[in-house]
Amino acid sequence: MAGVPLLWNRVSAAKDALWQLPVCNIEILEEDAWRLRFLEEFHGQSPVILRGWSSEATQKLAERMENETMLSEFGKVEVRVGRGFFFHVQGQAEESLPLEDFVRSMPNDNYLFDFGEFMEQSGLSANWSLPPVLEQLGTYDTSSVPLRLALGSTGQGMPFHSHEDSYHLQLQGRKRWGIYAPGKMTRTGVLHSEDYTAWLRFRRRGRGFVPPQWECVSEPGDLLYVPEGFQHATASLGYSVAVVQQARRALPWSAVFHRHAAVQASREKQRKQAVKLAKKAAKLDPTNSDLWLTLAQIHQGPDSDSAAQMVKYCEKGLKANPLCGKTRLHLLMAYNSLGLASKTQELMEETKSLGRELVETVDFLVQAEQKRRTEL
Repeated sequence: MAGVPLLWNRVSAAKDALWQLPVCNIEILEEDAWRLRFLEEFHGQSPVILRGWSSEATQKLAERMENETMLSEFGKVEVRVGRGFFFHVQGQAEESLPLEDFVRSMPNDNYLFDFGEFMEQSGLSANWSLPPVLEQLGTYDTSSVPLRLALGSTGQGMPFHSHEDSYHLQLQGRKRWGIYAPGKMTRTGVLHSEDYTAWLRFRRRGRGFVPPQWECVSEPGDLLYVPEGFQHATASLGYSVAVVQQARRALPWSAVFHRHAAVQASREKQRKQAVKLAKKAAKLDPTNSDLWLTLAQIHQGPDSDSAAQMVKYCEKGLKANPLCGKTRLHLLMAYNSLGLASKTQELMEETKSLGRELVETVDFLVQAEQKRRTEL
């Protein structure tokens, strides 16, 4: 797939949607209020910012993550970088290189968002202090849930995605956020090969567009809590360094929990149970195209009934997100399996009409699928 260009170099800051900053509508709490209100009012329900909290561990980390100090101490440490698309589709970054090489190469279109390797190899995760109240949940600890490093420059960040409960501690710089609750995602579409900056510039419009329920800019020292299953995207406003930690297990009433359980049941060949769980997940978060795609993938098989079910759920997925490349790929596969040449051609033409970026994304996914099958 052709690389996504550095879109943030195209326009002046005065006219750039990235810099048309929102009024923050995420509630900001000081530590005392956080301790009193978090569990009852925010946990699993709403994003919230803890401002003014720090510990000895976070203070030391912020000091050592100052640019020159960080490079002198940890510049030789290997890090994995890539675009948000590869994190979303492949679960990992594309390229490994020394931290100092990545930082010196900025600005570029790569982003550093690892799986805890840097914090572990550097020793910076040792003696980490969990934020207030979160230690009571029993779902966060550095022995089983790594501290992930998020580092980038202007415009870099992650496209819309969701996962288990998480918190994000901004150490250096600022970062813009957009967040949707489950079932509230705009149906105008999210192209996962585009970062949040591109989405702000080119997707934040159109008939039926629904803006994020929560928008804000996190400042140095801010700890932002994102509830499980909430779709969120980020864009750095200048040089930005943060650490992120996700809960190690999903909440039993959430769409994330039911999706994980459905995938596990499918692996264990318990198809009926997998379908039941996946349907529950999609019901809990009907605007999440990934959940409809999970249902389609569970039905994947060589017979026509399976292909027909794939078509049904992929079409539902495209109603939730018409720009989901993975869903379009699986719908093409299902149409081909059923011999529906006219439907295949119609879908290909529709894909072309939605823009070059979507065509390139689907082409990349087709090639990746062909490679995967060849290696089996």
